[in-house]
Amino acid sequence: MAVQANVRGPHLGSFVTAAQCKVAADVKLPARAWGQLGGQCEHLKAAQASLSRIVPCFVLISGLLFMARGGLAPAAVFSTLAPALAGGVFALALRGLPSSVSAAVGLIALFSVSVLSGLVMMTAIRHRLPRGEALDGAIIARALGRLRPVMMTGLAASFGFVPMALATETGAEV
Repeated sequence: MAVQANVRGPHLGSFVTAAQCKVAADVKLPARAWGQLGGQCEHLKAAQASLSRIVPCFVLISGLLFMARGGLAPAAVFSTLAPALAGGVFALALRGLPSSVSAAVGLIALFSVSVLSGLVMMTAIRHRLPRGEALDGAIIARALGRLRPVMMTGLAASFGFVPMALATETGAEV
């Protein structure tokens, strides 16, 4: 026997969690019977499992940055992640959206653009320092000089994710 349901309104993940708790508490299956969730639910679990590979990727990127730039460069570049996370969470709250796989993918894209922008800025500043310019002068000059390329990169990625950000119909989470 198959029991099917279409979820409207709540986030698919929270619906599945609530349904599993309710079934576990209230439904007693006969000895040889079993239950299994499928369909979009399986796709959601697979997507969440693949998202768990992100932390090792950040560690690898940090290692590569350390080897390429040395010193505190990875910490300086990754310091852009906290404001990016705050802005992403604020944007989700502003729209009244729950955290979902789509939101996680959007945050990953936001993190990558943020790290790329930090790396571009770090590289531009480091090119000015050997010329004898003071650190604060190099930071201000390169921040003004690289503003347009950094903004273009961020806007291009942002516009690419607009359809996903606006998708709210059934199955949009996956």
